[in-house]
Amino acid sequence: MLFLTLIVVYVQILFEDENIIELGVLSTAKLTAHLEILLVKPMENMKHSNLIATALWAFFGVMSFTVEAASVPCSKGDLAGSWLAVVNTTGSNSIQKCTIAFNTIGKITSGSCLDMQSKYTFLVSGSSSINSQCGVSLNLSLKNLVVITANGAMSRGKDDIISTFTNTLGKFGSISAVKY
Repeated sequence: MLFLTLIVVYVQILFEDENIIELGVLSTAKLTAHLEILLVKPMENMKHSNLIATALWAFFGVMSFTVEAASVPCSKGDLAGSWLAVVNTTGSNSIQKCTIAFNTIGKITSGSCLDMQSKYTFLVSGSSSINSQCGVSLNLSLKNLVVITANGAMSRGKDDIISTFTNTLGKFGSISAVKY
């Protein structure tokens, strides 16, 4: 859903002797603002050049809103499915390769991680949440001993997550995940 709060379209004739028209559109969405400016020098023999230039600019403005509207907000359902994650931590001097599946309400339905150094595999449980701006929060329990609290973001394609985390041992690291 596009949260459009303000649209201002203006036409200003600059340098009357050169007949240059400045067209502008200012739009603000929930967290972003866009200012588009176009300078047009209509042909001298073109009747109604101001009207035509305004119509062209309105077309460009509508097209920019269409692109903005195509960026659909995220929802819990976007996390549902199977993910392959790489966990880097300062605590183990190792990397863990994890496979985790989330249901449509953000709960982990299955999960395990392989420590690449020790070759030990351990179970993962926990939950996740996502906001409409695609901010992701994870609460993962590893080996039922260590809890990871991660905050990051999901890509526009909704198939990648990148985040940083802290754990109950006071260590920190990063998580990169791809949906498969």
